[in-house]
Amino acid sequence: MNERRAGQADTYFEKKKLRAGLAALGRSLGASYIARSDEGIFRMIASFGPFLEADSIFCYLSRGTEPDTRKLIRLALSLGKKVYCPAIPEKGRMTAVRLTAPDRLKTGMFGIDEPEGCETAGPDEFGFSVVPCLSAAPDGTRLGYGGGYYDRFFAGTGPVLNAAVLCRERLLSAELPTGEYDVVFGNVITEERIISAADSPERRPRAGTHNGEEKGSRDCTENAP
Repeated sequence: MNERRAGQADTYFEKKKLRAGLAALGRSLGASYIARSDEGIFRMIASFGPFLEADSIFCYLSRGTEPDTRKLIRLALSLGKKVYCPAIPEKGRMTAVRLTAPDRLKTGMFGIDEPEGCETAGPDEFGFSVVPCLSAAPDGTRLGYGGGYYDRFFAGTGPVLNAAVLCRERLLSAELPTGEYDVVFGNVITEERIISAADSPERRPRAGTHNGEEKGSRDCTENAP
């Protein structure tokens, strides 16, 4: 037990150090590179079969220097797909709320945009999911911002193969430290390539427990107290 705790502590501090360096690197990327990268990532995912075939998608609402998803969301809505985006109703818990129009947004916790609606869905109901990162590795592991929101949201639903982590090529890592509850995703998409984690020799099984979110779509009436 002590060895396990020591290992978890080592991973925590290794991730913390990596986050600081990667965040600084992300902020240093020039505007021209970011614009080229955004366009390249959009072209990659917009022509990706699993995205095109999905009737419903889950997609983060980009901010700052994250790979842009606003254009992708507009495309998905124009194709008639159901689009769900992250919302944080309380600290430590993330849900997925349906977005019916690109401008139907409100400012949520931490100043992050989220949908105005209240129809929600569970992680096993999406045909395809798009998640952010500070960095990702070819085996489908990702380094997030440290809150654990995405790992808790996707935990316990089986391998997240129908998903992609969006990562700029310059922020891609050869490998990343992982903890017991870190989620592995099926694909990593940069402006230059689509990497299938299934092809990586470092592919690791997922671990974790479900966060207690109910399955099945719910509308405003069903969510009312």
